[in-house]
Amino acid sequence: MSDSERLTDEQLTAIAAADEKRTPGEWVYEQGREKVCNRTEFATIGVVCDLGAWDQTDADGFFIAVASWAIPALLREVAALRAERDEARQWANEKRNVLHKGSDEF
Repeated sequence: MSDSERLTDEQLTAIAAADEKRTPGEWVYEQGREKVCNRTEFATIGVVCDLGAWDQTDADGFFIAVASWAIPALLREVAALRAERDEARQWANEKRNVLHKGSDEF
């Protein structure tokens, strides 16, 4: 993946901000009603969006519902992977500095 294809910090911040503003809770797609709803374990709380009926309704409904938990999880994963990458870079730089310093002594 090229650098131009990677998400920037600004893009990740915008995604996180949009997620914080959305209707809270986990969403579910109610097949047959063509609606994405937020719900508790026991009941539907409200309609997040009404998709209407068309060829892609079910696929889009399920995708939108998955976004309610997938986006926060993906943002956490990106943060964790970037932290691991940064630690690995720091370790590699420290080892490189030790090797270069040692080569000057010969």
